[in-house]
Amino acid sequence: MRHWRERIRSAFWPAPLFLLFLGIVLPSFTGRLDEWASFDPDIVKGTSLGDEANRAVISTIAAAMLSFLGVVFSMSLVGLQLAASQLSPRVLRIYARLRITKITLGVFLATFAYSVSVLGVIGEHKYDDGTSFVPLFSIALNWLLLFASLVLFVFYVNTILRLMRSTYMIEAVAAEARGVIDEWYPAARPDESATVPDREPDGVVLAAEPSVLTSLNFRRLVRVAARHGALLRVVPRVGDFVARGAPLVAVWGDRLPYASTVRGAFHWGRERTLHDDPSYALRLLVDIAIRALSPAVNDPTTAVQAIDRIVDLLADIGARPDAAGVHRDRRGTPRVIAEVPDFESLTRLAFTEIRRYGADAPQVSRRLLAALDDLAVILPPSLTGVVAAQRELLAAAVRRAVPDEAERRIALAPDRQGLG
Repeated sequence: MRHWRERIRSAFWPAPLFLLFLGIVLPSFTGRLDEWASFDPDIVKGTSLGDEANRAVISTIAAAMLSFLGVVFSMSLVGLQLAASQLSPRVLRIYARLRITKITLGVFLATFAYSVSVLGVIGEHKYDDGTSFVPLFSIALNWLLLFASLVLFVFYVNTILRLMRSTYMIEAVAAEARGVIDEWYPAARPDESATVPDREPDGVVLAAEPSVLTSLNFRRLVRVAARHGALLRVVPRVGDFVARGAPLVAVWGDRLPYASTVRGAFHWGRERTLHDDPSYALRLLVDIAIRALSPAVNDPTTAVQAIDRIVDLLADIGARPDAAGVHRDRRGTPRVIAEVPDFESLTRLAFTEIRRYGADAPQVSRRLLAALDDLAVILPPSLTGVVAAQRELLAAAVRRAVPDEAERRIALAPDRQGLG
């Protein structure tokens, strides 16, 4: 269920289509209210400017909604394309997940559909004295939808302007990462570790399609393993591309579960997502940083902003025990073992490429040194060796990239702001 909720949240079309359908259906309800009001003509007499005036107003609203849809979203896509070229094309998924974007598009579509429907009602009936039937409630709701569209337009433009700022996108990625970290790296106990048997597995489930593993339903895997009295080891990590026929799950047990049952707990996609992948958020932040360091962009300040969030995430992960990746049944028996990236591999992911491409940028090297110094203080003693190794690699990279002694001293001075 959680996987499908995430898929719906990541999809762009459900909310706009639902609101469009609502805009098509609403006239039937407001029409009944208008029919009720028609039994007392005094309610609606004198409240209308006339059929032609009402038609002109409603048709103007409908045309305005189409103009809004065409112009606003075209400009937004151009701005997002520019932002993607400067940050990373993979951050566009954040745009698709924003509720304000979906609701704005949906309300615009609903207002247009509703306005077209109301146009057919105006002037359709007349009273005995020759006055026109005025769909008062329908027209009032049309004005209300117009007002809601204008308010949403203001908030939508504000959101787009924020999306074009690197700081907002970086923080949005970091916020998603914190939720994944809380799920994958809880306050685990030392006795939660488990090992696979020394012997060869009794069976292997193979992948049926070539795709990217986006998430796993561990509860389902545990139920399957407990039902068959088996132990399952998941071979790929979340985020891996798995070729057709590659090993998916190794099974130890006398009774082997059906391959189709095991495969049903795996969810696939065309690309990695932040939903259930603890290392992908770091991957996105690193991508933003190294793209900012490319000669085409040359924006080390954005790289420093990405490093700020990377350090915060690493400090959070390092303060927790390494996730064992062991999932147990209700009796406490290990049933599923999955590989979870440890702190050393995440640190290597976070710093290797930034160090390589930013060694000759004093602002970046100084911020990296300050970050590593902070981590050395924050993290438990067992992890300081990992931080010290990264510091040595950074110092060596700076010495190779900056031959001048005076410039090198500047580049090797820790500074949380880079160069201020």
